[in-house]
Amino acid sequence: MTDIKDTMHNKKKSWLQRLFYKYRLVVIDEHDWTEKKYVYVSRIGVFFIILLFGIVIFCILSLFVYFTPLGNLSSNLSKEVNRQLISESERLDSLTTVLELQEQYLETIRKIVAGDIDIKADSVISLDSMQLIMQAQLLESKKEVTEDFLAQYEAKEHDNILVFELQQSAVHTLFKPVTGTIIRHYSQKDKVYNILLETADKANVYSINRGIIVDVSYGLNATYSMAIMHPSYVSVYRNLTSVIKQVGERVEMGELIGFSNAKQPLEFSLWQNIRPVNPEEVIAF
Repeated sequence: MTDIKDTMHNKKKSWLQRLFYKYRLVVIDEHDWTEKKYVYVSRIGVFFIILLFGIVIFCILSLFVYFTPLGNLSSNLSKEVNRQLISESERLDSLTTVLELQEQYLETIRKIVAGDIDIKADSVISLDSMQLIMQAQLLESKKEVTEDFLAQYEAKEHDNILVFELQQSAVHTLFKPVTGTIIRHYSQKDKVYNILLETADKANVYSINRGIIVDVSYGLNATYSMAIMHPSYVSVYRNLTSVIKQVGERVEMGELIGFSNAKQPLEFSLWQNIRPVNPEEVIAF
């Protein structure tokens, strides 16, 4: 019995001795096998070093989480953070809806310019998206070539561009797009939603009101088409021989936007809420 106790004591003592026994850790040069550095370490010492290193790492991570937004990723989010997340989510949904409305509205305008619009009773679209587009100031930058041309033309034809005879009638509040003779009138019965204007060669074409240019395209008949979004209308010009404005530019009432010639009559249409409007009812030709 005594021998068994002695054996257990010796094993326990031997385990403690191994735990505190120091080992010599040596750094040797592989070329000449000479000792460069050495240090004495024990198992208990390595254990405490690892434990201390773990505590330091834990404290650093805790401070990092506490003093950075990572702390908000926990399940117990503050009420202020919750309100902020809900507000940003609603804002994102609203912006997505606005972008979809803008794209739908612009696509409809492109169809109008191309002459592919089908007028139906349920085809009315709100102008809210139009106002948002104008307020967003899309594509504000101008091309240098266009600006140079406009500056040269204004210097040459200063009186023709800046001096306008604005109509003072209470009904006819829009500026006349061009000086010419109407050779085809608007007729909703015959599904003719535009008018044709016979003009002189190189006639100036003007914006009927302030607005932003939303579409400029070049057709197979070697002429340009342009759509301008105004506060209450969308005006569409077709058969322009040349244009001096680009998509995204803002224009004022009576501002020069392009030219037409005598060979191809200017085709002009006016739209409100994606519904055709008789230009002769709101413009004094």
